[in-house]
Amino acid sequence: MNKLTIYPIRKIMSIAACTLIITALSACDTQPGNKTTGESEAATASAPMTKIEILQHSEKKETLAGSTYRTIHVQVQNNGSNLEDYVEIKATWFDKDGKVVGTGMGNTTNLASNAKRVIDVQGMDVDNAAKYELEIATTPFQ
Repeated sequence: MNKLTIYPIRKIMSIAACTLIITALSACDTQPGNKTTGESEAATASAPMTKIEILQHSEKKETLAGSTYRTIHVQVQNNGSNLEDYVEIKATWFDKDGKVVGTGMGNTTNLASNAKRVIDVQGMDVDNAAKYELEIATTPFQ
């Protein structure tokens, strides 16, 4: 190929890549304000009604080989009128002074309208946690 045919191909590829990135960024859908906090033990959600709602959550703590593993069982409901392709729950654990001591996440796919599901959020090596905060995302990698 000569230089005259290579340059238009590069331009087309660059335009296609930019279009893909812009489309992906515009499709991001977070639900600001839909955070729920809980004590390190069991807690009940009191988040305002949104498209994806946390109905309740409880934490299980296990120690294995000197490491602390935590699982938060989070029941969610899709209050929207459409199928939700992806739902992610992010957890941040804090010590008694408010310092972050761990993070974790769990997800599910294809949550139908009005459907409920339990999502398990996993955290590894989370020691000295006094409370946690949950956050909902409906687009991966936010």
